[in-house]
Amino acid sequence: MKILLRSLSVTTLLLISAFSSTFSQSLNDRLQQLSGVAANSYVAPAFNSFGANINGGWFTTPPKAKILGIDVEIGFIGMGSYFKDNCDHFSTSGSFRFSREQANSLTSSIDNAGVRGQVVDQIIQKDYGVMIYGPTITGSKSDHIYVTFAPQGSEEFTVSDPKYPFPVHVRLPSQKIDLGVGGVLDHFPMLPAATPQIKLGTVYGTQAIIRLLPSIKVSDDIGKLSFFGFGLQHNPAMWFNYPLPVDLSAGFFVQQIKVEDLLKINTTSFGLNVSKNFGFGWLGLTPYAGFMIENSKMNVSYSHTIDTDAGKENININFDMDGENSSRVNAGLNLRLFFVNLIADYNFSKNNSFTGGLLFNFGF
Repeated sequence: MKILLRSLSVTTLLLISAFSSTFSQSLNDRLQQLSGVAANSYVAPAFNSFGANINGGWFTTPPKAKILGIDVEIGFIGMGSYFKDNCDHFSTSGSFRFSREQANSLTSSIDNAGVRGQVVDQIIQKDYGVMIYGPTITGSKSDHIYVTFAPQGSEEFTVSDPKYPFPVHVRLPSQKIDLGVGGVLDHFPMLPAATPQIKLGTVYGTQAIIRLLPSIKVSDDIGKLSFFGFGLQHNPAMWFNYPLPVDLSAGFFVQQIKVEDLLKINTTSFGLNVSKNFGFGWLGLTPYAGFMIENSKMNVSYSHTIDTDAGKENININFDMDGENSSRVNAGLNLRLFFVNLIADYNFSKNNSFTGGLLFNFGF
């Protein structure tokens, strides 16, 4: 049992940390180059797919309709969610603070060093309305994000020049700056995820379901990652005095993933599952289908360094995102062979996904 738990934890850590590494690299090395609105657009496709992933795999077979029993199921749930078409590029407008290096590039056409220095100082002191476009996190690594300065056509600055007794007006034309930020997943068609899962029951037709990865350091760059999920699944047949033609189960589930103070994802889901077992004691096939209401939310918080007249200054950037999925319909099969359950299902939603699992059931 210890070996099984360790194997599940290692596999889960590898898959979840791969996702977290993608976000961590983006936030630390890439998102610092973007404004909040652009950062939101940049990470949205991966977050929507990941939210769809981890809300899957809760329903497989229903709890037994009995007052008290010992049922333990432990195993591994793997998920994969396809990226939507045309999600590898974005284009958005918003505010952007240019660095001194970027301001120097924008003013390269100004020959007068004194005038140029004044314009640079003015540029780095305020946020400008810009257009930002390029690959999302799912896009090509070789494609870069660009920010368009003065998308309306030009920007005017007022400076002083010792040559003239009056203010001098300098007009900079619209230009684009390469932010050096590219995609990460390089058009990979889907995002994988995985989790160990334990079912414990049964009390009055109810089981508890736990997904757990204790806080563990993934790497120096990512820091500590933790994952916890909990749910209750109930069989309403517990309250009927006659057998039902199908098995029913209702459930409610919550999850949270944290990566240091950088990233936090919360999900909630509840729904109803219908299944029917065909077979006998040690061999059985159970088709199942269900409907779930769900949501997922992500909070991203990081520090961004900007240039000011007084030198470098750190500002905090914080934004929230809501996942696209609000409901799903799933259909699948559970194959039982002695105490081993193999599951596979497909989930139909705004972000379609599939789920597979290897589960070991012990009980009486």
